[in-house]
Amino acid sequence: MPGSPLCARIRATALVVAMLLLAWPGSAAAPVLDTIWAGCTGGVTGGGSATRILADGRLVRLSQARAGAPWVSEDKGRDAGLYAQLARALDEGGFAGLRGGPPGNLTCWLERVWATGRGWRVQWAGTEPPADWPEAVRGAFATLREAGL
Repeated sequence: MPGSPLCARIRATALVVAMLLLAWPGSAAAPVLDTIWAGCTGGVTGGGSATRILADGRLVRLSQARAGAPWVSEDKGRDAGLYAQLARALDEGGFAGLRGGPPGNLTCWLERVWATGRGWRVQWAGTEPPADWPEAVRGAFATLREAGL
C-alpha cells in the first residue's frame, strides 16, 4: 500500500542510497564511475547493509543498525578484477532487462549505475534473488554481498 509504513521505509532507504551515490568522497570535478550495489534492508530492526563496488575497484560496505540510524561506511579495499567480473556477469545475464518484485519484510536489491548516469535497479522480497533469474546475475549478487563481509 502506497501510504504504509513499509513503503515509507523503502522510500527513505532509496533516498539514503541515492544520497550515498552522490556523496562519494572526492572533488566535485571527479569523474563519475560505474557502480554496482547489492544490499538488503528491513526485517525486525529495519536496518540493513549494502556493498558497493566502483569501476576502479573501490569496495565499500555500508551498514545501518536500524531504520533511521546513520549509515556506517567501511572501506573493504580495492579489486578492479572483481568489478570486471561482476559487470561481465550482469551484462551476460541480461541484468538491465530484469524485473524485480514487490518489497517484503526484508527487501534486497541489486543496482548498477553507469558513468553516463543511466542506471537499473531491481528489488525483491527475501535474501535470494528470484529463482528464474539467470545464474550469472544471481551469482553476481551473492559474490558482491560476500565481498563486503
